[in-house]
Amino acid sequence: MLTHVVQQKSHSSGYSVTMAPHDMEVLDDTKHEGAEEIEKMEDDTANMKPSSETFTPEDERRLIRKLDFWIIPLMMVTYTLQSYDKGVMSAATQFNFNADLKLTTIVGHLPDGTPITNNQKYANASMMFYIGYLVGTYPMMFLCQRYSTSRVVSVATFLWGAVLMSTAGCFNYAGIMINRLFLGFLESAVAPSFTVLVTFWWTREEQTLRTGFWYSCVGVATAISPLINYGLGQIHGSLPSWKPIFLILGGVTILWSIVLFFFLPDDPMTSKRLTEAERHIAIRRLERNNAGTVSHEFNKAQFFEAFRDYKLYSSAFIVLLTGVPSGALGTFGTVVINGFGFDHFDSLALTCPIGAITATSILLSGYITRKWRNMRYLLIIICGLISIAGTLICWFGPRSNRGLLFAGVFLIAVQVASGGIAVSLTASNIAGHTKKSTVSASTFVGYCVGNVIGPVIFGASPGPIYHAGFVGSFVCLCGVVLIASITLIALRMENRKRDRRGGTPMGLHSIDEDLTDLQNKDFRYVAFFAALAEALVLPKGLSSISLEGCLKKLPHGQSAGSVANVTITSGGLLRYYLISIPPTYHNEIPTPAILSYHGGERTAESQLELDELTSPQFNTNSFVIYPQGINDFWQGVPNVTVNDLQFTADILDHVQEQYCIDPSRIFATGKSDGAGFCNVLACDKKMSSRIAAFAPVSGAFYVNTSSCDADTVQIPCNPSRHDIPFLEFHGGNDTTIHYQGGARKQECLPSIPHFIQQWAARDGLSLHNVTTPISSNTVSYKYGSGVNFGLVEHVYDAVIGHDWPSTAPNADNQVSGHHIASFNATPIILEFFKQHPLSVWDLLAEI
Repeated sequence: MLTHVVQQKSHSSGYSVTMAPHDMEVLDDTKHEGAEEIEKMEDDTANMKPSSETFTPEDERRLIRKLDFWIIPLMMVTYTLQSYDKGVMSAATQFNFNADLKLTTIVGHLPDGTPITNNQKYANASMMFYIGYLVGTYPMMFLCQRYSTSRVVSVATFLWGAVLMSTAGCFNYAGIMINRLFLGFLESAVAPSFTVLVTFWWTREEQTLRTGFWYSCVGVATAISPLINYGLGQIHGSLPSWKPIFLILGGVTILWSIVLFFFLPDDPMTSKRLTEAERHIAIRRLERNNAGTVSHEFNKAQFFEAFRDYKLYSSAFIVLLTGVPSGALGTFGTVVINGFGFDHFDSLALTCPIGAITATSILLSGYITRKWRNMRYLLIIICGLISIAGTLICWFGPRSNRGLLFAGVFLIAVQVASGGIAVSLTASNIAGHTKKSTVSASTFVGYCVGNVIGPVIFGASPGPIYHAGFVGSFVCLCGVVLIASITLIALRMENRKRDRRGGTPMGLHSIDEDLTDLQNKDFRYVAFFAALAEALVLPKGLSSISLEGCLKKLPHGQSAGSVANVTITSGGLLRYYLISIPPTYHNEIPTPAILSYHGGERTAESQLELDELTSPQFNTNSFVIYPQGINDFWQGVPNVTVNDLQFTADILDHVQEQYCIDPSRIFATGKSDGAGFCNVLACDKKMSSRIAAFAPVSGAFYVNTSSCDADTVQIPCNPSRHDIPFLEFHGGNDTTIHYQGGARKQECLPSIPHFIQQWAARDGLSLHNVTTPISSNTVSYKYGSGVNFGLVEHVYDAVIGHDWPSTAPNADNQVSGHHIASFNATPIILEFFKQHPLSVWDLLAEI
């Protein structure tokens, strides 16, 4: 339980690093070409300015509620009208629309007298809408970026309402073809604009559900339109029954465009409906997306980068392939159901549950991705498999079983959720305004092509069986599953590569930078394997790797940017730890955590002052946890019998229950005896599977043995994995824990070269190492090659003593005979940690 809150102290000291060669007798001194990169990394870290947030979680929740009740309804009604408008021609077929415009011909009869129809002209008229959509997508994208999005969308809505009303004036095949072309061109302004608009107001974790709200309205329109259309079709007068449907619906659309003109916002920077405080919160929230700025300048470089990026083609083809059955059902839905043996009214009425399942599947997918991170590609695959089952039912099902055939159509409708998720991925997996707009537009080009192909396949397939149509839908949905599977593997590999080569998934960039996802190495893609791990570890009883603390409020009295003193019971003893909450903490984003153990006869408070891990100069993104040892010592020190392994496990259980901790990014460091305990953790079967990486400083690595040969002593160690990242710092003038080791406290301290080589061997690495000078007195020795290069590393400073190396004064280097170091260990530790998270397979192995 929480006992009290301690004021967090910041450290503003800078540091500088110069590089010069230094050799060491025991270790190889091969020069590494990355020496200059390390210097650059540390200079960049020194100059880094943290992002600050001056608002509370309640302030943010209040803003989110305002946005949800303001912008979401505007998008939902608009997309409902668009989906209704483009699909109204299908309903009109039940009121002699095809006959009046001569769009359908009878080419024969089945043995039972059922007419065999040729619907090619009707299919062409439906296809013309999507050709217009295709032609309009990129021009509309350009207009929405160059000018006010709200103005472009509202004017386009007004014009398409007018075009829809003009449909009542069509009297032949040529007229309806031109009408549908213009309708598609104007409606192309909406969906790509809304996809990008969502990214201007909601964080990546919130985007799928918000996109799902407006995208699900394709199902809402399908569910409500049949009954409305049937009622409008009962208007009997001088006009044919189908004409009032277009006149009334077009008039409603024109009236709605006026609402959009006055109430639809563009972005937080320009909206007049936000207070200054709300604007500040909205802008700070955008920085979490690492996705660039809202820019009205067309960036040619980003435009061409979009077409070189495979993610554009992945999303576009997923939407294209889901668009084939979707477009077919939108155009031929009532016709196909009518072919199952239902009458005209039943065919209209039965499209209502199809719309309901479409909307429900989209919203349920959005909720799942909101509840569990990185589930989107998995859901695309699941929805695709469900719809594949539906196509097989319609393909092979007996024609006499109308209920079974209708159930097949019902299942096919689920695939619309796959398209909706792919649309949201264009927002979440792409950064840079022009690039995001281009990818979004290209995705809807795929949508158009799919919706063109679907009606063509069904139109070319004789009704009422439409065999070729269902076969084509089956093939397309198999393609969706294949593309989603390949893409998620590629994105996961890219995330792992970025984790190892630099950049942190928690690094924040100003929205003014407008970096693309390829330029911003702190950007991480939404993938699947991490989601699978999270889905598997959520149940209670697996608290060691759970996300139980996500979405919870901070405990009473705590706030982001503060340090709390927390007391827990461990091994029957009341014990405490300090926890520093990062200033950028958000309870929806799994956050790294670092355990930092104090030295012998020191305290948690003194370690907080010493290690600079809470300094905003170095760290604004990770929790730092400072456990307090019994009598100021740790397990592993001679004659200490307390179970600090259990204490650490209890701490992690407690913090993961209270805070949103990333289970793949829990790390451990410490000084002296605390550093020695880091080795105890790394060698423990359970804790080595729970803590991702270790970075002891001036460590006392005691070995209980009767004789002591510091260069050959066997170091007992039983970790659960064989790729443990291990970084060790030591000074050549350490007179407390000698660099060459030896007997101490009736036990044996291995020499540091021997100790670090044992870790390299334990990780299956060659004992050959690569030397990188850090300063005139300091050298880094890295073991490993390829992706494992630097998995084990030792940093040696020839002149410092038993210190935490820092370029600023601290409790170690101000002691008589000690001095300030020529480098700072803290940023090197943080860089090492962010390059070495636990893999998903390590997490699964813990289960």
